[in-house]
Amino acid sequence: DGCLSKNGITSISLPNTLTKIGSSCFRYSKISSISIPESVREIGHNNFPSTLTSITIPSQIDDFPTDNLQECNNLPSIGVDKNNTSYKSIEGILYNYDVTEILLCPRAKSGKVIIPNTVKRIAEKCFQGCTKLTMIELPRSIETIEDYAFGSCSKLTSVTIGDGVTSIGESAFRNCSSLTSI
Repeated sequence: DGCLSKNGITSISLPNTLTKIGSSCFRYSKISSISIPESVREIGHNNFPSTLTSITIPSQIDDFPTDNLQECNNLPSIGVDKNNTSYKSIEGILYNYDVTEILLCPRAKSGKVIIPNTVKRIAEKCFQGCTKLTMIELPRSIETIEDYAFGSCSKLTSVTIGDGVTSIGESAFRNCSSLTSI
């Protein structure tokens, strides 16, 4: 944990024998891209810095805490290895494998996002801090919107919530300063 976190490292090459990455390992580094080896099977929390612009979740990781990418304000897309059976990336957005949950939208994603009609749950902090998004199209299949799901989406102007939604979490639209219509 915290092994390279406070260093001014700008690039890193991880060995193909690495199986575990702890928590906060690269958090305060200056890396922009990281290649996580396929040998990695376990990863901790809060690992990646705000400078990160590229990442792909390898095939063997079946538990990737999304807080790893919460502070990555320069990350436009999240990649997932095509052989991963726990996660999928659609248009750079992270979903669970069966696309019933949208887990995390990268913070530098811009424009409009259309969520697939198989999604039932929007995860906690999923869009929080996505300051470049102007529109998010929610399908009628959505049932649950978790806490802080859209927090601080400062350019988001309107949201249409379908009849299927049974739960909206705490502060789901907190600090959405341009939101004029729900």
